[in-house]
Amino acid sequence: MKPRRFSLSRWISLVASCLVLAASSCAITQQVVVYRVSGETSPVIEIDVGARALLELQSHAGTGYEWQLAVTEDNGASLVTVGRATTRAIAPGVIGGAQVWTFPVEGKRAGNGLLHFELVRPWEKETPPAQRVTIPFRVDSKE
Repeated sequence: MKPRRFSLSRWISLVASCLVLAASSCAITQQVVVYRVSGETSPVIEIDVGARALLELQSHAGTGYEWQLAVTEDNGASLVTVGRATTRAIAPGVIGGAQVWTFPVEGKRAGNGLLHFELVRPWEKETPPAQRVTIPFRVDSKE
């Protein structure tokens, strides 16, 4: 039986495929912690710099209310990034049923702060929020 010969391009392709496979099997996956917030206060959210957490706040669909991050001086805007919220129904198909607002939060700098969320109807600028929630957090440096 005659040995099979490989061209240089086949060897490069084979080596590249092996490297991709090795890198994907060695990749470290980062766990994302989900914090379900209820009431007006929350336990301390703890994340590392560069890590992500998810904050979940409940409301009722069809009421026009939505959760928004209230901008205040002490909200720790320099310590974390709060992303755009997504919503999902807790019991799909129920009109006016409970829904969850999920906000991604990422640690930017080490320190402590407070996040203030308000349940508002965006078009009612002069009406006070239906609910306020204060969420303390701590961002730890990676060491």
